Parts: sequence; structure tokens; C-alpha cells
Amino acid sequence: MANITVVKESENPLLGRKEIVLKCKNPQKSTPKTAEVMKSVSEFLKKDQDTIAMKRIAQDFGLETCTVEVFVYAKKDIKDQVETINKKKKKGEQEEAPAKKKE
Repeated sequence: MANITVVKESENPLLGRKEIVLKCKNPQKSTPKTAEVMKSVSEFLKKDQDTIAMKRIAQDFGLETCTVEVFVYAKKDIKDQVETINKKKKKGEQEEAPAKKKE
């Protein structure tokens, strides 16, 4: 993903983040992987991946572009307070918790 352009950028001072909508040129046939997009976006914005929350990747139908919505936080601490835990991650943590308890 070489060509990335900013479509919309807005500041949200209450939550301490920037809300950015990007257009990415995607020469692949399918929607790009989240990790691949995250790496490209962090390089483009020159921010650490720990401060970026990926909200949506939408492939434009019939085109080689995709729309990406990201939230860029000022600090990782703020991101951890605001963002919710993914259900898959939460379920994995609950399964590990009983195994670590007293045996």
C-alpha cells in the first residue's frame, strides 16, 4: 500500500484523539489485512502503532482503493482507557484466568 491520502481529519479534544479517514490504493484483489494496513498507516502518519486504533477497513466495490478509519491518540494510556476490549481477546483472557488460579 504505497498511496495513502487523507480524506478527512478532525480533532476530538475531549477524548484526546484525532479521527482520520484515509484512502489507500490497494493493488490486491481482496481487502488488505488489518496488520498490513496498520503498519502502512503508522508509517504514513509517523505515529507508533500502540497509539492508533483501527476502526474500519472498507474496500471500494470494483476499485483498487479502500477507505480506512483510524483514531490516533496522544498517548497509549488514553487509548487504553477509551477503547473497548475485543470480545475474542476478552474471551481468551477469561479462559487463561482460571488456569492461573490456585490449584
